[in-house]
Amino acid sequence: MEERNRTQQSLEESERKFKELFDQSPDAIMLIDRTSWLDCNHAAVQLFETNDKATLLTQKIQTLSPPYQPDGQRSIDA
Repeated sequence: MEERNRTQQSLEESERKFKELFDQSPDAIMLIDRTSWLDCNHAAVQLFETNDKATLLTQKIQTLSPPYQPDGQRSIDA
């Protein structure tokens, strides 16, 4: 049981560190699947010039992308 408690504490500490790095990073971090946002940090909210994270997370990724990607593929198809 003691080993399980140590493992749980280690996992919680790792999660806390990730959350702190995610939240405090000056770089925009966006967690996405193919079509929608899962989460983003404050720097991403600023990058897309909105003050509301909840609103940003409801936007379709393709509508925030340029019409074409650097490889020439249409963003809507990516």
